[in-house]
Amino acid sequence: MERGSLRKTRARSSRGRRQKHSTRSEDRVGISAARSASRAAAERAHTEAECLRGHQTADSFRKAVEKYEEASQLYHTVGERQKEAECLSWIGVLSARLGDPRKALGYLDQALAITRATKDRGGEATVLHNIGKAHLNLGEKQKALEYFRQALPVFRDVQDRIGEATTLHNVGSVYTALGEPQKALEHYTRALAIFRAVENRPGEAATLNNIGEAYRALGEPQKALEYYAQALTVHRALGIGSGKPPRSPTSAVCTPL
Repeated sequence: MERGSLRKTRARSSRGRRQKHSTRSEDRVGISAARSASRAAAERAHTEAECLRGHQTADSFRKAVEKYEEASQLYHTVGERQKEAECLSWIGVLSARLGDPRKALGYLDQALAITRATKDRGGEATVLHNIGKAHLNLGEKQKALEYFRQALPVFRDVQDRIGEATTLHNVGSVYTALGEPQKALEHYTRALAIFRAVENRPGEAATLNNIGEAYRALGEPQKALEYYAQALTVHRALGIGSGKPPRSPTSAVCTPL
């Protein structure tokens, strides 16, 4: 081959490599732009879901579920597994609130698998707790206890004291439902100590009330009245008004992750 022809061949080869490199770079830019767009869309859907959830109505919960579903799919697309799990967990929580605990379990099981795969211990504890709540709503008390007991040591490991206290409170509620007020009282008492330590007054009020319920079931009406009175004092201090406080802490671990 003549030298001139060789130079032309080399030049064509060099141009071809540059074109391929340019194409690959453009592809990477395109993929990056698509991921950024999907992530932004996920964040928008997630923000809308949070706002809707805050309205605390059945209709807003249903609309929030739709937005969380949209966000979870987009987060899955861009590989943000923890955010995907958060959305799935909220779908589970809201489904339970809308009266469909069986549907809730399906989403919570998905969220649990992701939190374990990503080693998100705090998220795992919260999802385990919420699975327990779903089973309790289904009347499956032993199943509820099983998941609450799994959640407790994880909450302790991640030093989530409110999560621990709320789970202890709900274990007490299960024992109340099982007709075992002494065991219920033991767990309520442990929950109360933590709620007071972290100055969670709604949790304190709810737990005081349920301690009163446990003493009433144990045939100790005077002790029951004593705790009802304490609960009422805290409840009024919160500016909620008169009457017995709610049976479960308003800070319950339904914030998924």
